[in-house]
Amino acid sequence: MKKLYLVSILLFLASCLFSQTTTDRPSIAFTYDVPGAVNTYITAIAENQIVVGYYEDTEGNDHGFFKTQGLLFEFDFPSAVNTYPGGIDTNNVIYGSYNTGVAQDARPFRMELTPDEPTYTDIGDLFGNITFLTVNGANNHRTFCGDYRTGSLSKLFFVDEANSMMNEQNYGINRFPLCRWN
Repeated sequence: MKKLYLVSILLFLASCLFSQTTTDRPSIAFTYDVPGAVNTYITAIAENQIVVGYYEDTEGNDHGFFKTQGLLFEFDFPSAVNTYPGGIDTNNVIYGSYNTGVAQDARPFRMELTPDEPTYTDIGDLFGNITFLTVNGANNHRTFCGDYRTGSLSKLFFVDEANSMMNEQNYGINRFPLCRWN
């Protein structure tokens, strides 16, 4: 009987442990389509509730957007044919990739949302002669991550702009590059 009682208590404690959530915030579900878009993709949501993503227009080109306080703002990196925001931090800095229309060419960018005009910066020089790079996420410490290809080799990367540091790792074709951290 003692064993049954002890097992019951352990099962109860385990269920309490695994039923705890990792956040105090309530869950919110929503859907969103950019008006007139063929497809809409949300890639990030910042702590301050700015939603970032990109959409495909009727000509097949992709454009960035962010939505805050019910207002939609569309944007393209200057001279880009396609713009793909990948992440945003709480300082209103969006990291992403853009393409100028050249096959297998994608470069990283940083866009700082300022009260007047956004400031766009091409940050591809951090990667030397790499020509195809995708930004998949960002955090609040001027750090972003993603993946790139050199020849037939694919690599994951993260860049810490504040400390001028880059780390990379090879990954197999069946692994999906995820970049998540606090």
